[in-house]
Amino acid sequence: VALGEFSRYTAPPLPSAAMGLRDMFNKDKKEKEKRENSPKATPASSTSGGAAPARAPVAPPAPPKAPPVAEVIRKQRERIAIMEKNENYIAAQMEQETTKAKAYLAKGDKRNATMCLKKKKALEGQLNNLTNTRFNLEQQVMTLQSASSNKDTVDVLNEGNQALNKIHAEISVEKVDDVMANMEDAMADANDIQQALGQTVMGGQYIDDDELLAELGELEGLNMEEKLSAGPAIPGAVPGKQVPAKAAKPKMSEEDELAALEASLGM
Repeated sequence: VALGEFSRYTAPPLPSAAMGLRDMFNKDKKEKEKRENSPKATPASSTSGGAAPARAPVAPPAPPKAPPVAEVIRKQRERIAIMEKNENYIAAQMEQETTKAKAYLAKGDKRNATMCLKKKKALEGQLNNLTNTRFNLEQQVMTLQSASSNKDTVDVLNEGNQALNKIHAEISVEKVDDVMANMEDAMADANDIQQALGQTVMGGQYIDDDELLAELGELEGLNMEEKLSAGPAIPGAVPGKQVPAKAAKPKMSEEDELAALEASLGM
């Protein structure tokens, strides 16, 4: 084939089956690129075809857990001890600067003496700041101790109230009344039993003391009546014989009684 004819040569068309595979390959490639470039859809939007739902608000992070009060107080006391050491160190430096200033003045060196006094003033400011900070820490320690003590007291009171409520739930006024009534009945039964045990037993029968006292009273009454009916004892009287009664005096009239009265008076 000549060169000119080769340039005009075209490849024969591919079979239809080969062209179908190439189209399918290109289509899959384009869909893959489209999925990679497009934003990822949520499962709800991909299945339903609707708009993506609004994202739920993100909850703020939980605050850090507060350390125990005892641990906080321990750390603050440690810090207070360190600050006291710093205060003592600064106070010693202030004394040194004062001593240096006096020595420079003795030599007539006012410039260095003034410099020492400036250092002393600067150290004095630091000392005041440390003192105030330590005072604030000590105040906070006392406040924490008081608050912790109050909390413990409230907790104890709360536990006491819960215990009382539990007891009152198990014990009511009606139950107390029933217990007192039962106790009163039991005491009455015990008293009856005690009285029964204290009775005199003769011949296998109980003897009532009240009946004995009543019978004894009747006997005393009979004895008293017999004594009154017998009268006073007469001297020389023979027992068993009746004493003859004295003859009854004739009844006097009023005139006779008046005459006897005048005779006795010697009138």
